[in-house]
Amino acid sequence: MSAFASRLVNRRIISHLPPSLGFSQTIIHRNYSSFNFHERPALLRCRKQPVVLLVRNESSNIKDSVIFSYLSECAPTEVMRSASIAVHDFTGLPWWATVVIITATLRTFITLPLAIYQSYILAKVENLSKLDMPEIASEVKKQVKLRAAAENWTEKRASLQYKIEMKKRWDDLVVKNNCHPFKSTVTLWVQIPTWIFFSAALRNLAYMLPVQDVGSQLAYLQLTVGGLLWIPNLTIPDSTWLLPVILGLTNLMIVEMQVVRRFSEPTRFQRYVTNFF
Repeated sequence: MSAFASRLVNRRIISHLPPSLGFSQTIIHRNYSSFNFHERPALLRCRKQPVVLLVRNESSNIKDSVIFSYLSECAPTEVMRSASIAVHDFTGLPWWATVVIITATLRTFITLPLAIYQSYILAKVENLSKLDMPEIASEVKKQVKLRAAAENWTEKRASLQYKIEMKKRWDDLVVKNNCHPFKSTVTLWVQIPTWIFFSAALRNLAYMLPVQDVGSQLAYLQLTVGGLLWIPNLTIPDSTWLLPVILGLTNLMIVEMQVVRRFSEPTRFQRYVTNFF
């Protein structure tokens, strides 16, 4: 190994080689036995070409990130990755359709039932606050007023006692009807991890992680031609930013629909959109 090559290895320099070499980027890192080239499938050929070297801070290297390394190698991500490949191989559909089918399936069988349960809990809580609590509040207010007059309480103490008694009555009512508001967050605790692990699985497919074996290379090559419309290659970002904009507008529409539902009876379309998305 030459002195120049040793310096490249020890400093972990990322070299961007010319397109004529057949690949766009090679990451060279320390390996005491041999060189390791982490590269998308390409034929490496040795030519005397000018090389442009860019030094990147090691802390900014995503492959050295502990979080991304964990997500890439954890069991849920591997399950999602294997399931995605199995669905793609079984259906024979292109990868864009496979991703849509998997997303719709997860939404239908996981998110939708949880969203219905969330709406059920929130409806019970709202009924308690609007139908039962006003009567209880009136009763507690009379009791506190009589007790304050009998024991000569100050207005501050009477107000504090009223709040304590109301909280106790509310807690008893929630336990009796089995509708603790925290139960309405179950969708959040299930949907967010599912989205994270599925996204990590797609990232593994696009970058041939965590192991660059034949299966990973095959899935990568299929992704390069498995896109749709203006995104034929699913291994690169959407340069037009249309997908992020569409996603942002869709989420904004859902939030606005949720606000409207609090003041009026939702339509069938509104219920479908908010529960599905």
